[in-house]
Amino acid sequence: MLLSDYFKKNKYIIGCILILVIGFIHSINTYLYVYDGHHHGFMLSNALDLLKGKLPYKEISIQYGIITTASHSIILKIFGPSILSINIFTIVIYYLSAIFIALVVKNNTNTLFAFLSILILIFNHPVPWLPWANYLAFFFLVLGIYFIQKDTNKFIYMSGLLFGLSCLARENFFIFISISILIFYLISFFYFRNKILYLKKISFLCVGFLTPIIIFLLYLYINNLIEAWSSYLVLPFIYAENVHGLSIFILIKNFILFFITDSFFDFITNPQYFLISIILISNTIFIIWEIFISKDNKKINLLIISILCIFSSIVAVNFELFRLYTSVVIGLISLLILIYKLKDQQIKNFSIISLVLVSFYSIIFYPYGNNVAFQNLEKINYVEVTDLKYFKHQKWEKHKYNALKSFNNFQNTIKNNCNIEYIANFNFDAFYLTLSGLKNIYIVPMIRSDSFKHDSDHDHLAIHNHWMKTLYDSKSFLKIVTDKLINKNIIILVEQNNYYIEGKKLDFASYGYLKKDIFLNIEGGSPKTLKFYYPKVCLD
Repeated sequence: MLLSDYFKKNKYIIGCILILVIGFIHSINTYLYVYDGHHHGFMLSNALDLLKGKLPYKEISIQYGIITTASHSIILKIFGPSILSINIFTIVIYYLSAIFIALVVKNNTNTLFAFLSILILIFNHPVPWLPWANYLAFFFLVLGIYFIQKDTNKFIYMSGLLFGLSCLARENFFIFISISILIFYLISFFYFRNKILYLKKISFLCVGFLTPIIIFLLYLYINNLIEAWSSYLVLPFIYAENVHGLSIFILIKNFILFFITDSFFDFITNPQYFLISIILISNTIFIIWEIFISKDNKKINLLIISILCIFSSIVAVNFELFRLYTSVVIGLISLLILIYKLKDQQIKNFSIISLVLVSFYSIIFYPYGNNVAFQNLEKINYVEVTDLKYFKHQKWEKHKYNALKSFNNFQNTIKNNCNIEYIANFNFDAFYLTLSGLKNIYIVPMIRSDSFKHDSDHDHLAIHNHWMKTLYDSKSFLKIVTDKLINKNIIILVEQNNYYIEGKKLDFASYGYLKKDIFLNIEGGSPKTLKFYYPKVCLD
């Protein structure tokens, strides 16, 4: 076979490979230039704490999912304790997810549509932004969809198992996945023939789904962590009510308004949201078609995709869509299958061209949702990190690198002169906590200092108050901090001079503490500083 004939025959497969390889390399390169002390720092801190033997939920603030933190810990153990290791792991699982989506599409259509799935997904979300729990949860979700298509009891059980792991990777996935499985069961039983057969299949799905969850609960019980873990269950509700001001009514209202304000009528600035709206509508049509018109028993397992897509979208639309984009987008499978089934070739061609144009627009002409993937194309005044633990090979803006280096050098001086054991990191950058190597006095690796101010209405105050009640009970957090201050056994990082705990203003000078300002940002206006309080005796 001539080389030209080979390329012609396999052009779509080659196209998939090229998009994946280029996207993968671009993602790694992008991550090198990312400084995100809050999000990246949170995940890195949790993974390192688990490696140190700290107990999850009781001593580590695992707000998203134990499987994510455990996976990150394993990666750090194998490839070295570096933020780069976690970032590359996130990229790998995201691009593997894209491959399995393409395989599901190919099994139900052809290689052209498999290529389209890769192109649309990667062009609309090229870089898995943040080493966040949703990407690992997405991977398990897609893998579960892939296995359920094989339609044997063994693989259906495996599918349920993967759905369960998805929930443990990001625990708020449990809501829409469990509801989706229930709806899937009801549809299968009432609308399709051979009810006993489908009852058996759904049973395998449910048993698989519950297997990792039961093992997880047994782990919590054996380690006496049930009570600690249960305190995390209310966090989404506290966050929804106090940060977003959400209620059931508002959830539904936001979901409806999304189609009006953020999708069809805001296409210019939000092309990705437009695509998601198309996905949601097409998946609704797909469900109606399969249940009431087609009633194709062979395609019943495809329904789980659309059901998952619809119910996940309610959560995603209300809670930062960019993070949960990787749940709604599974509906791309059903959308492409619907287009493939169209009888009219002109309508089919129009649909394909439209999706491609939206994707190209998203990534090239107006990369709104992709701005994070391209914001560092002009890398001016960036320096490579060579001497900071956990951050080697990162390429950060000079002033950010210098801030961390200044902190690291000074804190080493303090630790060498004094027996400092603890740190209170009351700023929103967890990189400083991680770099310190000290024991964190607060279970969360970072928190905005103004959350403690007695007259603050900061949106995270409710979450902070929850932790105070849960973690310290009758003990006073103020007393815990002041005891460490009296014993000269703690350094404190804050973002403001006037600092309050439990309504009491802390005067660090009265405890024999001095202040060092660490410049965090010198980009226009007044410089932002981190205030580093340390015992005066450490320099005497």
